Amino acid sequence: MFAVSQSKCPTDGTGRECSGKGQCVLPEEQDAIPSCLCPFGTAGIFCEHSCPVGTKEDVDAIRADHNINKFRNSRYREDTDGKIDGEVCAGHGVCDRKGACVCQDNWFGERCQYMCPWNNDKQHCSGNGTCVYIPTVQEFPYCVCDR
Repeated sequence: MFAVSQSKCPTDGTGRECSGKGQCVLPEEQDAIPSCLCPFGTAGIFCEHSCPVGTKEDVDAIRADHNINKFRNSRYREDTDGKIDGEVCAGHGVCDRKGACVCQDNWFGERCQYMCPWNNDKQHCSGNGTCVYIPTVQEFPYCVCDR
């Protein structure tokens, strides 16, 4: 005798499949478990978490904080250096299953909105140091020079 089971996608605390946000994906394999395909800006088993998204203010802050007086050609440009505004994790990280950003190297912050300083060749810390981000010490990431 064979049992036929119909697996459903994960439901949230209110019983909504994929939190009512995602799309239920039924696997092709018979024994595999259905899962949620979460839409832009959401994550989690049920698509229950919102992912942080970059803002225009983040772009303005990066542009304002750059070492532009010393490195004239180092200003961040979204058209060549990557879009930030409206992008999950400011376009410089990925959203994990809990809705938190895991930032690329030299990017920091809740939304990966802070960038380590770079020179005209876009080398972080001019290739001669390590980027550090300690918000209680300084709002933006800074370089500690190699010795």
